Amino acid sequence: IVDKKLSIKDYKYEKMDVYLGAFWGDAISFFIIVCTAATLYKAGITIETAEQAATALKPLAGQYAFILFGAGLFGASVLAAAVIPLSTSYAICEAFGWESGVNYKYKEAPAFFGIYTTVIAVSSLLILIPGLSLIKIIIVTQQIAGILSPIILTFMAI
Repeated sequence: IVDKKLSIKDYKYEKMDVYLGAFWGDAISFFIIVCTAATLYKAGITIETAEQAATALKPLAGQYAFILFGAGLFGASVLAAAVIPLSTSYAICEAFGWESGVNYKYKEAPAFFGIYTTVIAVSSLLILIPGLSLIKIIIVTQQIAGILSPIILTFMAI
């Protein structure tokens, strides 16, 4: 093992990955917003349920638009279900100096796996509440993320 202190210059590929990933994600988001505005907003369509979103795609994608929407929603959900609980667990454990990582056993990193399991369980129970608007949950969680991002970034910079 080499005892070398790494500097920012040693992370050139990681920096490039972050910059390209951020640019790509922002570009995709921008085009989703533009396409939504050009189609749904222009037609005066407002969406409050996932069913309405799938139906709104029908003029663009045909009678099987619900399959396209369902596949996209499923892919995004599976990705989010894996990434969000893990990243939350890593962030909290790192902030408090607790052991974290999927390469540990539960007994070696109980806080990490406890947070991970709790986030998944609470999220699963929340979406199963009858009559709860999933679109509203999506909007509220994104608003919270937008409010917390500058605060979290400030602590990360410090």
